[in-house]
Amino acid sequence: MENVSEPTGETLTSGKTVQLANENVETPVVVINDMPNIATDVIVASQGSRHPNIPLDVAALEAELQSLQKQRRYLTLQRQISAERKAVNDLEKDEETVPTNIITEPRAVENGFEFTASSTAPVSGGVPREWGLNRLYSTVERLKGKGWANTTRKTYQTHWKTFKDFCRQYALPVFPVKNATIEMYIAYLVDVKHFTYSSIRSYLNIISLLYKSNNLTDPIQSWTVQHLLTGVKRELGAG
Repeated sequence: MENVSEPTGETLTSGKTVQLANENVETPVVVINDMPNIATDVIVASQGSRHPNIPLDVAALEAELQSLQKQRRYLTLQRQISAERKAVNDLEKDEETVPTNIITEPRAVENGFEFTASSTAPVSGGVPREWGLNRLYSTVERLKGKGWANTTRKTYQTHWKTFKDFCRQYALPVFPVKNATIEMYIAYLVDVKHFTYSSIRSYLNIISLLYKSNNLTDPIQSWTVQHLLTGVKRELGAG
């Protein structure tokens, strides 16, 4: 029988070098073990392992964040708009009663309008003179109201209500009225109401009347408004 040389070298162990006869070959030895390798798990996790519930798409997360921010901004604006609308409505109510330095109580009910007489009489002998003056002012307003026929008064009330509704709809002040507001009102009567030229002039009369009757400058007579009315007449005709 042939003599078989026994391999020399160190015993096979994990991580050691195996030396064969007459050859030096470094071969890694794989040790199979049923126990979990914790260190290996940590290394693998650090190299890209993730929890299955955590999305990798950063762009999707950023889009969701932007969507939530827009929603929060939208709700905030809605609250601010609601608050501003309430403030505008409160201001309109104040403006419709007209500043007290121009016109104050008592209000004349007969004519059905917002404008009333002013009373600033001093006190004399311990009795306010304005008590008597208020009565006279009320009588004056009542008699002025009687100066209109019932049909005329109702017509003016309708025209005045139309103007106030327009101002509320577009958040514009009723008093004091600006030329730009009158111009927008005329455009409203043309485009929205589809009024004729004569009807538009009729609806503007109540504004002139209320300002003139209280010794205020008639805004309808301004050059810009009259120029606009000329354009309306040329477009719609005089009818």
